[in-house]
Amino acid sequence: MGLPVVCVEGFNSSSRSTSRILKSINEEWLITDSFENYIKKAIYLINNPNKVRDFRFNIRNKLMNSKLTDYSGFTKSLEDCYAGIWKKYCEEHKK
Repeated sequence: MGLPVVCVEGFNSSSRSTSRILKSINEEWLITDSFENYIKKAIYLINNPNKVRDFRFNIRNKLMNSKLTDYSGFTKSLEDCYAGIWKKYCEEHKK
C-alpha cells in the first residue's frame, strides 16, 4: 500500500473497480478518461515526487476512514436488504 494507482475508467471490471476504490477515498484525480491522459498523469507523478510522498503518507488513513472499511455499516446494509427481501417474500406468499 502506498503507491498511487492511475487508471483509465473504462468498460472492464478491473478499471471500474479501481475507479470506484479511488472515488471512495477521494482520489479521483488519479482516474483518467483516455490512455493519453493516463500517460500524462503517470509522467506528472514521476516528475512530482512530493505528490507521491504525500499520497503515501495519507493513503492508509484515507482508506481506514472510507466506506471500504466500514464493515459493520456494510453488514447492517446487507442485513437490511435480506430482511426486505424476506418481508416481500412473506407478503407475497401469505395464505
